[in-house]
Amino acid sequence: MDRALPLVRVEDLRVRRSEKEILLGVSLQIVRGEPFAILGESGSGKTTLLYALLGLIPFYSGRLEICGKNPEALLPRERAELMGLVFQDYALSHMNVLDNLSFAPKKHGKRECEKGQGAIGTTPDRRSDRLLPTQLSGGQSNA
Repeated sequence: MDRALPLVRVEDLRVRRSEKEILLGVSLQIVRGEPFAILGESGSGKTTLLYALLGLIPFYSGRLEICGKNPEALLPRERAELMGLVFQDYALSHMNVLDNLSFAPKKHGKRECEKGQGAIGTTPDRRSDRLLPTQLSGGQSNA
């Protein structure tokens, strides 16, 4: 994949839920290798944005691209190969952190999930292949 191509591009995304406008023209780019964070107060639309990116809820206006593709034109399996979401409260607690992060890619035929790529990393005193999700703080499990 071209490093210059944004992994995620969102332009003027607008989402309504129950007749209330939740996202009011969100625009962002996520570029491979660059750190990013989605920050906001409780109820500000962070989860709604993630759900819209994954196609779990519709958006009524704006443009969205995942790896240069329109996710609305993809089959669910094709979309799942590009993006996934690990919920904080639904980690597989019998598996270590690395195995949890590698679970979805492996289910879609990806043989390896290397440390240092994406969200998989280590801490100075412990390794992600030894820690269980229950050993992480809420912030670490959301990182």
